Amino acid sequence: MKILLLFSGGLDSILAHKILLENNFKIKTVQFFTPFLGIKDIDNYKNYFAEKFNINIHIIDIWDEYKFIITNPVHGFGKNLNPCLDCKLLFYKKAASIMRHQGFYCIATGEVVGQRPFSQQQNTLAFLEKNSGLTGKILRPLSYGSSLKIQGKSFYNITGRGRKKQFELAKLFNITENITPAGGCLLTDPNFSKKCRIILDFFENSAENLEKEFFEIIKYGRVVTFDNSVIIIGKDEKDNEKLLKYKKFIDQKSVYLISENYPAPVSVILKKEPFELKLTEIERIIKKYVKPSYRDVVKFKIVDNLE
Repeated sequence: MKILLLFSGGLDSILAHKILLENNFKIKTVQFFTPFLGIKDIDNYKNYFAEKFNINIHIIDIWDEYKFIITNPVHGFGKNLNPCLDCKLLFYKKAASIMRHQGFYCIATGEVVGQRPFSQQQNTLAFLEKNSGLTGKILRPLSYGSSLKIQGKSFYNITGRGRKKQFELAKLFNITENITPAGGCLLTDPNFSKKCRIILDFFENSAENLEKEFFEIIKYGRVVTFDNSVIIIGKDEKDNEKLLKYKKFIDQKSVYLISENYPAPVSVILKKEPFELKLTEIERIIKKYVKPSYRDVVKFKIVDNLE
């Protein structure tokens, strides 16, 4: 029996995979990718799970659809900028399409009923199943209480917010890595959400103007606004290196501001047309984050075409 497993990167997803394997299912593991997952290097991420847990993850980029959710979620945001219900509904619908086109019997997830105060409550899960066309087609190996029944297989009936049973299962499956309970979404983080809001406001909350790289870049520095621009300022050498890796994208959308002489942050200036770069004022902002001994002598240059 072929099962499509939706993966989040958290402990529950890993346990779901182990349970399905133990029951001799054929599994395809997929994870839908957005810039808000906190995955900084997809290849390293995939290699980690392949080597540590023998999980082959198929990463599927859904930005073309997700950008309309982040700008205008039908069911609103959570506490921060997290459009949880719309996000999960999109995941379910994408999974439903794969299931039907590739001949899977059902979809499996690591969800536990009652684990999350909103997104994993019974009524929310029922809503998602119904509105994605997956009623009776979702298997939750950790929380086996759905309408989908598979005879002769061994699942678990974990419910509620406690984590004790999951940690016991982790020991049973010899999972010794320090895995977070869930894969995590950066949009639930207040500080990252503030950065995202700056980007959304700058581009007038228009999905058509948004690129996923805007939200990748802001992971690597402070984000400030000035006049008609947004400035991303690297916080340390690692941030600077990461920002420079986006040169191909940034060349088309923005400019760099780089020190000519002394150690200083690499800065990315996002632009809109028409764009007037007020260099003196922007330098004054960036120099706040330069070591005091260099502030009066550091010189910056504009780079709009890094080779």
